[in-house]
Amino acid sequence: MPDHPEHPAKPAQAAGSAQSTNLTDILNSLPELLTAFNQKKVMVFSNWKDAPSPEELARLGQERQICAACYLKNAQACSPCHIEQVFETGLQKSMELYEASTRSFRSISYFPIRDQTGKVTMVAELIRDITENRRLERELRLAKEAAEMADKAKSDFLATMSHEIRTPMNGVLGMLDLALITELDAEQREYVEAAQNSAESLLSLINDILDFSKIEAGIVTLEIQAFLLRKRIAALCTMFGPKAEERGIRFEVDISPDVPDGLMGDPMRLRQVLVNLLSNAFKFTDKGSVRLEIGLQSNSSNHLVLEFKVIDTGIGIKKEDQSKIFGRFVQVDSSTRRRHQGTGLGLTICQKLAELMGGDITVQSTPGAGSTFIFHAKF
Repeated sequence: MPDHPEHPAKPAQAAGSAQSTNLTDILNSLPELLTAFNQKKVMVFSNWKDAPSPEELARLGQERQICAACYLKNAQACSPCHIEQVFETGLQKSMELYEASTRSFRSISYFPIRDQTGKVTMVAELIRDITENRRLERELRLAKEAAEMADKAKSDFLATMSHEIRTPMNGVLGMLDLALITELDAEQREYVEAAQNSAESLLSLINDILDFSKIEAGIVTLEIQAFLLRKRIAALCTMFGPKAEERGIRFEVDISPDVPDGLMGDPMRLRQVLVNLLSNAFKFTDKGSVRLEIGLQSNSSNHLVLEFKVIDTGIGIKKEDQSKIFGRFVQVDSSTRRRHQGTGLGLTICQKLAELMGGDITVQSTPGAGSTFIFHAKF
């Protein structure tokens, strides 16, 4: 708090004992300004060396000392009086004051001082200079806004580049597909298939990044249409069945009889979430099974909520890592030699899509015993 050199120093009142003298010295050394008032609002203690002088008080029309809030505002009295309020309620009161002349902020707190019986005998006023705090808060807010604007600009850019990036990649894949149906010797076919696998992996990474950017930019919306749930799930069985058979993993699907077949929703986004969850399940499962369970969680007159469970017997996830896996660009194993590659965006995208569909995604897992991802969606 800036000093007011025009006011003479006001020594703090001290008791006669050595203990009181030590306490007074301590209070006088506080960086905060502390003042105590009795029930008549007379100042009985202050470590404020520039407390208003009698001349200042006379100029303000006051016969007794006034609180710092009144003095700093050049006012005759606070309305309502903070000191009186604390005496009446026995509760602490706080306020913040800005001095335009010094461009400074002060935090002012009034709190009761009680005797041994619990009666409020005095009210203390504590003043802290928080100008630096407010300056730092403003700088942090501006930095946060600038970072958010930069992040949004990045997301907007990637979202608008979606078509331009995907089109040439699809062209590369198309040409590789055509090359594979021509006459190739064994070595040439091996090279083309390797290029095709790499191109498909690259397109998958690009799709994840672009989908995430579009979600972050807020330009992803659901396309509501009628569809048959069991037909869509059958397509997933066709997609993952050969992979399961090739790796010797059981793939099971169980749809509860009370789940209706005809739904209104976005079947493509539903497929995207389930494909991602099932792909992860197969990726991290070397033996055992992967199971998809679909049940009815709730049903009302105009909508229902389905629960999808993807259960695997894979490597599982540590308890401390389960809260991290839905973060963007996060993978449980982030080492450069990790066995399972990816962007670390798949579960983040799934979570965002689940929220768009009025649901959520959670995980239950035990290391070495597998994982269960539970996905809810409203239709």
